Amino acid sequence: MLTVSMFLANVAFGMAFPYLSVYMHLLGGTMVMVGLLSVAFNLTSTVFQYPFGWLSDSTGNRKGLIALGLFSTGVFYTAMALVSTHLALPAFRTAQGRWIRR
Repeated sequence: MLTVSMFLANVAFGMAFPYLSVYMHLLGGTMVMVGLLSVAFNLTSTVFQYPFGWLSDSTGNRKGLIALGLFSTGVFYTAMALVSTHLALPAFRTAQGRWIRR
């Protein structure tokens, strides 16, 4: 169930990613900001995988942490859809990278 949920979350963002440049332009951002969306997410998700992996191993609650990551994905996608400034979009995407588990 968690694998299917993660797959759907990744597909959802993969379908939306080509339109981020248009969305960012409408919000007043630049193409550099669109690139920053991907880079910042990948950087934070890479850095935070190690502490969350340790937490998962030490508590034995791997499924709970994965579920938290999937829940946060929905929260951050909703927040990104409702932003009104081009600076909030990369901020939410970066914060999302902190909570997502792969």
